[in-house]
Amino acid sequence: MKVTEGDLPTNTDVLIGMDIITTGDFVITNKNWRTTFSFRIPSIEYIEFINEKTINAKPPVKRSTPKVGRNDPCPCGSGKKYKDCCGKKL
Repeated sequence: MKVTEGDLPTNTDVLIGMDIITTGDFVITNKNWRTTFSFRIPSIEYIEFINEKTINAKPPVKRSTPKVGRNDPCPCGSGKKYKDCCGKKL
């Protein structure tokens, strides 16, 4: 198989066809500002860079209204600060 290695100038775009990527293991890494493309045919193992914590992480909470700050007026309309009204810790 013909293999090519070279240094590309900065700000260079690379296009690799899906017909090539799907035939083997294709990995892109970037460490210490050095980007490396690795490719091998046939595919010989499963490569995953996401750890279990990331996979099982809960999605962020999406609020329908903005979060009330401790020193903001309480949304119940009492006129008190939120921390002295509905936000008071029990």
